Amino acid sequence: MAAEQHLSQPEELAGHFAVAFLMLSKARRGGRPMKCYGLTIILKDDSEVIAQYKAYHRDVWPEVLEHARNLGILKTRIFLIGRRLFMYIETEDGFDFGRAFSAPGGGAAWLREWDDLMRGFQERAPEAEAGEWWAQMELVHSV
Repeated sequence: MAAEQHLSQPEELAGHFAVAFLMLSKARRGGRPMKCYGLTIILKDDSEVIAQYKAYHRDVWPEVLEHARNLGILKTRIFLIGRRLFMYIETEDGFDFGRAFSAPGGGAAWLREWDDLMRGFQERAPEAEAGEWWAQMELVHSV
């Protein structure tokens, strides 16, 4: 039976994504070693804010996408339920999570602008550790 048939409230499903810790799963993509990460954050409680966030992600700035690729991010997917976002990232094996998420843009004005814009739509998840914006999640199962 599908997960949506087992869980009647969005908050129940969001709770399943609420564990804050790094996913250190190693997998293979096209024969290359890789890592994957799960992260979560909350959008502000405003339907217009949520609509704007979704609109920006339908048309992400090309510089942001290029920067992510240059960091070693191979794939990013963001899911939304209610106000809770879940981001899944696949990266090259040598990806440095701390470097990538500690100083957005490495000083690039356009990337700081994107980060500031996105943070205006977001609130830290209650599970976030001190200093985290997106809370890192624990990998519980992988096939």
